[in-house]
Amino acid sequence: KRGIINTSDGVSIDADQFEYDKKLNLLNARGNVKIFDKLNGFEIYSEKILYKKNENIISTDGNSKAISLNDNVVIKAYSFNYNRQLNIITAKTNVSLENKIQDYKIISDYISYYKNEDKFFSDGKTAVIVESKYNFKSSNVTFLKNSLEIFSNENTTITDNSNFYKLAKFHYNMNIEELKGEEILIQSNYNLPTSDKFYFSNAIINLKNKSFVSKDPEIKIHKNIFDNSDNDPRIKGVSATGNTKKTIINKASFTSCKNNLNCTPWSINAKEIIHDREKSEIIYNNAVLNIYDVPILYFPKFFHPDPSVDRRSGFLQPQFNNSNILGSSFGIPYYSVLDENKDFTFTPIIFDKNIQMLQNEYREHGKNSKFYANFNFVNNYKSTLDTTKNSIFSFFTKYDLDLNFENFISSNFFLSIEKVTNDTFLKIFDTNIQDSDLKPNDFDNLKSELKVYLKHENFNLETGIQSYENLQKDSSDRYEYVFPYYIFDKTLSNDFFDGIINFSSSGENILNDTNVLKSNITNDINFESK
Repeated sequence: KRGIINTSDGVSIDADQFEYDKKLNLLNARGNVKIFDKLNGFEIYSEKILYKKNENIISTDGNSKAISLNDNVVIKAYSFNYNRQLNIITAKTNVSLENKIQDYKIISDYISYYKNEDKFFSDGKTAVIVESKYNFKSSNVTFLKNSLEIFSNENTTITDNSNFYKLAKFHYNMNIEELKGEEILIQSNYNLPTSDKFYFSNAIINLKNKSFVSKDPEIKIHKNIFDNSDNDPRIKGVSATGNTKKTIINKASFTSCKNNLNCTPWSINAKEIIHDREKSEIIYNNAVLNIYDVPILYFPKFFHPDPSVDRRSGFLQPQFNNSNILGSSFGIPYYSVLDENKDFTFTPIIFDKNIQMLQNEYREHGKNSKFYANFNFVNNYKSTLDTTKNSIFSFFTKYDLDLNFENFISSNFFLSIEKVTNDTFLKIFDTNIQDSDLKPNDFDNLKSELKVYLKHENFNLETGIQSYENLQKDSSDRYEYVFPYYIFDKTLSNDFFDGIINFSSSGENILNDTNVLKSNITNDINFESK
C-alpha cells in the first residue's frame, strides 16, 4: 500500500503500490506516483511508472507531468521516457511544455528535453506560443532555453495581432524579438479587405519595433487601392529596409497593371522607392516611366499619397487604351482637391492618329446638395462621313438638392443634362471617357430632366419635365419631350369597409416626331380588403 522508496543516488518514489523485481532490478509503481529526483532537480507525476535501475531509465504511462525545479519548466504528456544518466526527458502524445515566467509554451506530440544542454527538440507538427502574442506553427522545432532562440528548417507560419508570416525556415530570438527567415510571405492587416502582401527571399525582422532588412522584396498591395478589382498593384526590388515610420526599397519597380505573363503595359522603375508613413507618401527617386518596357519619361523625384490617404492633389494612375478606330492612346489624370467638399479631375489624352482629348470632371458636395459635371473635348477628329477634321465634345451633369421643406418627410430637386455634338461620340470614345455616375448607360439614347419629389405623411408627389434624344434618328425627329409630367398618390382611408382605399393619378404631355403631341391623364382608385 501507499509507501516511499528511496535510492542511493537521490531518487524518492511515492506510490500506492510497488512491485520490485530484484533479479532484473526493475521497479513498477502504480497509483498517484510521484518521483523526486534531487540530483537532476526533477519532480515527475504519473499514474504508473517502470524504473529500469540498471539502465537508469524511468518510463511513465498515463497523465504524466514533469517539473524542472530550477528553471520553471513544466511538461505534460501522456507518457515520458526519462534517462537519468543523460538527464533527458522524452515526452510523447499530447505534449505541452511551458514556462510561465519567461512566457512561452510548446505543443507537439513528441518533445525531448536535454536538460544538461538546455535544449528542447520537437518531432512532427509543433505549435509555439511566445509572450502570449506570437503563435508559431511549424515542424521539428529546436528551442535553446538559455539564449531563448527558436528555429526550424521546415515551413512555418506565425501570427500576431494584425500580421501573418509564412516562412520556408526561421530563426527567432526571444530576447530581442528578432525573426530571421527565407522565402518569407507577410500579410499585413490579416483577414481584412485592405490586406497587403510582402514577399522576401530572406529577411531579418524585428517583431517588436516592426523594422526589417530584406532581400528581393515584392509587395502586393490590396487590389481595390485604385477602386478597380482587376488591378494587381505591386512593387519589386533588389533589397529593402524599413520600420514603422519608413520603408525604403532599392532598385524598385512599381505597376498596377493586371499580373500576367505578357509584357507589363506600364511600370515605374526607380533607384529607390520610399514609403513615408508619417507623411503618408510614396516617394520615387530617379524614376523612369516605361511603356511596354520602353523608357518614356524620366523623373528625378516625384511622390504620390499612399493608400491610407483618401484625398490629395496629384497625378493618378496612367491610362492606356487601344481602339480599332482611334488606335492606341495614353493619358495621365491629374486630381485636384479644391476644398474639403470640392475636387476636380483633369485628364489630357493623346492618340497616335494626331487626336487630342481633354477630360474634365468637377464634383462638389454641399450640406444639402450634390453637384457633378463632366466635360470632354476632342480635337482633330474626322469621322468616315466627314472630309475635314472637327472639334467635338460631350457634357454630362447632375444636381441633387434636398429642399428640406418643413412640412414634408422629404423634398428633393433633381436636374440632369446629357449632351453630345457627335452621334457616335459615346461609342467611339467609350474606353477613354472617365467612368462615373454621369456616363450614360445607353450610348444611343440621351436623357435630360428636371424633377421635384415631395413626400408628405398624407401623399407623395413627383413632377417635372424630361427630354429624350435618340442619336440613331434624323435630327428633325430624334427628340421627345415630356413637359410636364406628374405622379400623385394618396391613401384616402385606412378603414373603409374593413379595408384600405388608395387614390393615384398620373399625367403627361408628350411631344415627339417633331409635331405629334399627346396628353394623358390616368386616375385610379384602388380598394384592398383586409
